[in-house]
Amino acid sequence: MDRLLGHRLGQQEKRELVKSASYTYEQGGEYTVVIKVIDILGNDTTKTTRVNVN
Repeated sequence: MDRLLGHRLGQQEKRELVKSASYTYEQGGEYTVVIKVIDILGNDTTKTTRVNVN
């Protein structure tokens, strides 16, 4: 089923709204962090960045 049609008919997939997230790394180092956002119509975007953990 088309995502927009599914949204209009109330048949979209159920997703949990996450307002914040955290993670604790066990070791220091450089890590890649990926964040994915999906809007109510099912459109998504992904952002990748590198972080240094001491």
